[in-house]
Amino acid sequence: MSNFIIRFTLQSIPALFIPLMVWSSPSQAIPLSLDQCDLCATGDVTLASSRPAILNPFRDINSTDGFTGNNGSAINVQSPYLIRARSGAALSDHLGYYYYGIYDEKGNHITVNKDAWLHRNNIFGTGINTQFGQFQVSDMMFPRDTRLSIQDFMAYRFAGLTYQRGVMFDRPAGPLKLSIGAVDGNGDDSGNPLEMNYNLSNPSYTRPDSIFGNPNKKDFFGRIGCDDCPVSVGLFGLNGKQSSIDTVNDPLGQTSGNRETEKSVRGIDLSGDLPGNMHWFAQALWTRWNNFIDSDPSRDFTWFGSFAGVNVVQSPRLSYSLLYNYDNARDLNDSGTIFEGINMKTITLTTSFYSTDNSRGIIEVNGDLQKVDPNNPVGHTTKEDYILLGFNTLF
Repeated sequence: MSNFIIRFTLQSIPALFIPLMVWSSPSQAIPLSLDQCDLCATGDVTLASSRPAILNPFRDINSTDGFTGNNGSAINVQSPYLIRARSGAALSDHLGYYYYGIYDEKGNHITVNKDAWLHRNNIFGTGINTQFGQFQVSDMMFPRDTRLSIQDFMAYRFAGLTYQRGVMFDRPAGPLKLSIGAVDGNGDDSGNPLEMNYNLSNPSYTRPDSIFGNPNKKDFFGRIGCDDCPVSVGLFGLNGKQSSIDTVNDPLGQTSGNRETEKSVRGIDLSGDLPGNMHWFAQALWTRWNNFIDSDPSRDFTWFGSFAGVNVVQSPRLSYSLLYNYDNARDLNDSGTIFEGINMKTITLTTSFYSTDNSRGIIEVNGDLQKVDPNNPVGHTTKEDYILLGFNTLF
C-alpha cells in the first residue's frame, strides 16, 4: 500500500557544539556536506546560523506519539517523529569528541546512544589518527547521517555496517588514505526495539538500523582510497564472525544458532562533482555468509547490495537529491528465511527547502520497483511507495 507520511523532527545541540558550527548570514546559508563541516550537517537538518542557539532540555520525552509501520492506513502521522541531541567539541588541539543520542524514535519511547566517540589526531607525531568508541563502520565510505534523503543507504543496514563499538586508525599516504579498524557489536543484543527483526516490507523510515539483529563477534575492516582524486574511489573490506541462524527450530531464521560462522564484505565506493553544483555518489557491496543456516550448514550464501545518487544545490535555499537502492538476496532467495527480504529496488526523489537558518522542509517521493509477492511471507509482500512531508528544526 502506498503511504502518505507527515513528520516533524526536533534536535538539540548543546553549547559545546557551538564553536564548531559554520557561521554565515541567512542569505549565504547553503546545504552543507560532511566535507564542509564534519559535525554541522546531519541527515535531518543543516545548520548555518548567524546567531547563537537557544538551548532547552527535554522535560517530557515520553509525550511523543504517532503512527509507525504499515498499519493498513494510507496516511501515517509521525509528529514528532524523532527527538535527538548532538554534542561535539575540540577538547584540545589534537583531541575531540562527538555524541549523538535519540530520545524518541518512531513512537518507541526509548533512549538510545548512537554515536559516542573520541578522536585523536597525529598520535605521537606519526601522522596516524584514531577514533575510539561507538561509530558507524559505513562512515569510512558515505556517512548515512549526512544524506539529504530520508530514505536510507539500505545496503549498509543489511550488511550490518552501521553502529558498532570499536576503534579505527587512518593515515594519509601521498594521495591515498589508509584506514583500518576493529569492532565487536553495539553492546545491545537484548531485544531493543531498534534491533529487532522488523518486517522487511516496511519502508526504510520504519526499519531499525540493525535489520537482522544477529549478535556480532569481532569484525576487522579497512579501506584504501583516494578522496582528492578527480573521481574519489575507495576499496573496502571486512572479515568477521557472526552467529549462525537456527532454521531447524525456527524455519524463518529469526533465532540465532549456537555455531560461530565467518562472514566477509567487499566493496567499492565512487563519487565526484558535476557542473551546476551537482555531486554524484555510488556504492557496491558483495557479502558472503559462510555456513550460515543451521539446516544446511555446509552451504555458503552470497548477496549483493548497492545504491547510487546525485545531489543538486539549486540555490542557497533549495536542494534536490535522487537516490536509487538496489539489493539482491541472490543465494538467499527461496531460502524461506527473512533474509529473502534483502531484495529491494527503489528510487527516491527528495526536495529540501531551507526556510530559515535552522529549519528544513522536505518533500520526498519514493517509488518501489520491486515485484510484490503477497504469497511469500518472508518476501516482498507489500509496496513501499510513499509520499513524505517533513519538517526538521534544530534548536
